[in-house]
Amino acid sequence: MIKAFKTNPLVQSGICILIVFCGTLLFIGLRKWLPQNFESLDIWTLTTSMLLFYILFNISLGMNQEHKLIYYRNSIYGYALLLFIGIMVGKWASGVSVFEAKTYSWIIFVFSFVYLLFLSLASLIRKIIQIALKQEQKLRNENH
Repeated sequence: MIKAFKTNPLVQSGICILIVFCGTLLFIGLRKWLPQNFESLDIWTLTTSMLLFYILFNISLGMNQEHKLIYYRNSIYGYALLLFIGIMVGKWASGVSVFEAKTYSWIIFVFSFVYLLFLSLASLIRKIIQIALKQEQKLRNENH
């Protein structure tokens, strides 16, 4: 299970989706018993926090992948799946669409943009490291 989490972005996304579902059910239950402590838009905080959680873990675990193109492709699919299901669950639980949810639509937009930027930067950093390692290997072979 740990290896699948480290190597498969769809498993990472699935875990985040599971947390969104469980958190939503907990939120709905608490909102029925303590309605004065919860607003209907609070569920969007859970969705956006799971997006950020996925982004952080996905990018950091992606640096050590052997098959980076497959990993990055599946990462984008996993993010899109998490985003779609999170938006659907948020609309269902709060009764408010993502576009009516105050600043949450902007947060989701910024997270999506930053995620794509981080994926690009991680790929670029990895390529620079590979070039540096090749240059170091050439220098070592010339010295011997």
